[in-house]
Amino acid sequence: MTKLQMLTLSALVLALSGCQLVVDFDRSKIGDATTDSAVDSGIRDGTMDATPDAMPDATPDATPDAMLDATPDATSDAMTDGSMDATTDAGTDAGTDAGTDAGTDAGTDAGTDAGTDAGTDTGVAMTCGNGTVEGTETCDDGNMLDCGTCNATCTAAQALATASGSITTPVSAMLLDTETFTLDDGMNTPTVFEFDTNATATGVAIDISTITTADEVRDAIVAAINGVTTTLEITATAVSPGFVGLINDTAGSPGNAAILETVTDAGFVVVGMAGGVAADCPAATGCVSTDDCFSMSCSSMLCD
Repeated sequence: MTKLQMLTLSALVLALSGCQLVVDFDRSKIGDATTDSAVDSGIRDGTMDATPDAMPDATPDATPDAMLDATPDATSDAMTDGSMDATTDAGTDAGTDAGTDAGTDAGTDAGTDAGTDAGTDTGVAMTCGNGTVEGTETCDDGNMLDCGTCNATCTAAQALATASGSITTPVSAMLLDTETFTLDDGMNTPTVFEFDTNATATGVAIDISTITTADEVRDAIVAAINGVTTTLEITATAVSPGFVGLINDTAGSPGNAAILETVTDAGFVVVGMAGGVAADCPAATGCVSTDDCFSMSCSSMLCD
């Protein structure tokens, strides 16, 4: 390259550099004067700095802090600590613990447990006297009286049974004229039997004027008793020497009537009548069968 060409190239470079300086200068003036000035003095520093800084510091800080500190702390904490703790806890402790627990302990334990022990433990509720065997009942004859085929508490069956008794006889010489014994079948007027030696008896006569032995006395007594057919429902049997067996013709406890006697000799012994069971509930008493009733008749679960 010639010297002239080098000079020309240098001048061109200088010219281009001058243009760049002008452009940079103009750009900096706009940025500094307008943008920087507006940002520094007005928009950012003056307006934005003054207002935004004041709002976060003065208003937001003063108000939210006060609200948070004064109101929430004083009120909320008081409500939480004072109301909720004092009220809710008191309600929970005093009400729930004292009330509910008391209700549970006093009511549930005392009530439910009592109900459970008395009724529920058996598995089935029961009503003694309704005519139906329920729960732990052994029987139920439709009433709560100690009559019929079940006792008063429905805990023991009372099967129908017949009353019986006996008479032990001495020899006839030990018996005196006009001495008596009385049998009561529980259904009719008692019957008086009288030992007679001279045909003057006022009761059912047992003639001992022509007999001697204990067996003869026994047989005379059996004949006299079985001779009364309409007003005495007791049958006599010669069971063994000097011994008369007696049995009521109608089963039931009404036949449990003691044999009365006026014989002075200790060899004359009476036993019974005893052993009769049931058939003794009065009219209008609950029943489940004729065996419960004195009348031996049960209709619509009531004794006739």
